[in-house]
Amino acid sequence: MKAVKNQSEPNRDSQYAVGSGRWPQLLSICLVLILIHVSVTVLGQPFDAPYEIPRFQAFLGTCKLQAPTSSTLATPAEIMAGFADDNFYVVG
Repeated sequence: MKAVKNQSEPNRDSQYAVGSGRWPQLLSICLVLILIHVSVTVLGQPFDAPYEIPRFQAFLGTCKLQAPTSSTLATPAEIMAGFADDNFYVVG
């Protein structure tokens, strides 16, 4: 004999189930939470440049960083001398 369900009781399984109409809503909530997490993580950094990050300062202190106005800037003659070859020419 089959048990007959009382029609006055709400179906508890369907009350908490994620129906086909709720998937887009659930997906959009997850995407918004991921976007908020990423933006807080990326934009929440107090550093503007890599040399301001403490874990890179020791390594960058041993490197020789050059700028176009650096005193170690090579002259055109030094550049030409460095690339002298019978098959390769630097046109200045």
